[in-house]
Amino acid sequence: MLDRAFATINDVVDPEVAQPASTVVSGSATSAVTWEDLGAEGRAFIAGVPSEERIAQATDRPQADPVRVFVGLDADPDPARRAELAVLDLESFKAFDRAVLLVVTSTGTGWVDQRAVEPVELMYAGDSAVVSTQYSHLPSWLSFVVDQQRARDAARALFDAVYARWSQLPEGDRPLLLVYGESLGAFGAESAFTGIPDMVNRTDGLLLVGPPSVSPIHESATEARDPGSPQWQPVVDGGRALRFASTPQDLAAPQEPWKQPRLVYLQNSSDPVVWWSVELLFTRPDWLSEPRGPDVSPHLRWWPILTFLQLAGDMMDSTSVPEGHGHVYGSHQAAAWSQIAPPPAWTDADESRLVNLYR
Repeated sequence: MLDRAFATINDVVDPEVAQPASTVVSGSATSAVTWEDLGAEGRAFIAGVPSEERIAQATDRPQADPVRVFVGLDADPDPARRAELAVLDLESFKAFDRAVLLVVTSTGTGWVDQRAVEPVELMYAGDSAVVSTQYSHLPSWLSFVVDQQRARDAARALFDAVYARWSQLPEGDRPLLLVYGESLGAFGAESAFTGIPDMVNRTDGLLLVGPPSVSPIHESATEARDPGSPQWQPVVDGGRALRFASTPQDLAAPQEPWKQPRLVYLQNSSDPVVWWSVELLFTRPDWLSEPRGPDVSPHLRWWPILTFLQLAGDMMDSTSVPEGHGHVYGSHQAAAWSQIAPPPAWTDADESRLVNLYR
C-alpha cells in the first residue's frame, strides 16, 4: 500500500528539473529509456550532470561530456531487465571507452548523492560514466525496513550486467571499474560480492558510506579487525586493501602500504545508521565499551532497550547535523575518491581544489 502511495510522487515531473541537452545521458533521444521512465529522483540525478563550467572549477584537463545512465522502475519491474537497459545505454553512449565507470546503488526512491558521484566526474574532467537504477518508491528509511531484498537484487543485477560487459573488453582497454553505495545503497552494493577478496578481484576501487549494521561484509570485516583497533574505526589486515575512516586523514593511519585496488568504508563514529542494531536491545556494543569515537558523547550509557530506542530516534534526525557527524559525509566523499582512484598525475593541490568545491 505504501509503495503504491509513494509511486504517485515518483511520477511527478518537477518543472524546475530541466532535461539536459547532452546526448550521452539517459532519457535523451538516443537512450533506451524515456525521460518520464526515470522517475523523480532519476530525473534529478540526470539533470545534475556537471556542466563545462563546473568541471573547469575542478580541473584544467581536457573536458568531455560526462555519461550518466539511470533506469527507473517505470521502465521495467524486473531488476535484471532494468540492468540490461542500463547496459544498453552505456553501450549506446560509448561509456566503456571512458577512463572510469562508476556503478552506484541508489537509496530508496532512487536518490543518488550528487556530492558522492560528481567528484569522480570532475577528477576525470568528464571522461567518465556513472550508472544506477531504481528499485523502490519508498523513502530510504522505510525501504530499509521492508525493501532490503529489492536493494540486494537490484545491486547484484546491475553490477553483474556491467561487469559481464566490461570483462569482454581487452584488459588494457577497460575503464576503471568503481563501486559506490550510501546507507541502504551501501548495504545493497555489498550484495554483488561474496566478500573482501571478491571486491578486490572484481573492482578497481570501492567506496561505501554510512553502511547499516546489517551489511554482512561490513559486519564480518569489523569482527575480524586487528587487535587494538576499535569497532568504530577498525583496521583489517593492516589496511592493505580495505580501510575504515571517519575523516579523510584516517585513510593514512595504517602504516602498511595501501595497495590498489583500494576499498573504503566511510563511517562517522556518531552515525546512528551504522550503529543501530537489534543486538543493542540486550547487548552492550564494543563502541561504547572501548575508547569512544571523537564525537560520541561521554555521557552516553548503554541501557537495555532504551539505547536501542534512542538510536532509532537519532536516525530520524541524523542528517540535520554538521559534516562529519551523524549521517552527513559531504566533502569527505570527494577526499576519499581522491585517495581511492586518482587520475594520472593527480596532486595534493588537485585534491584540495576538488574538496573545496564541497565545503
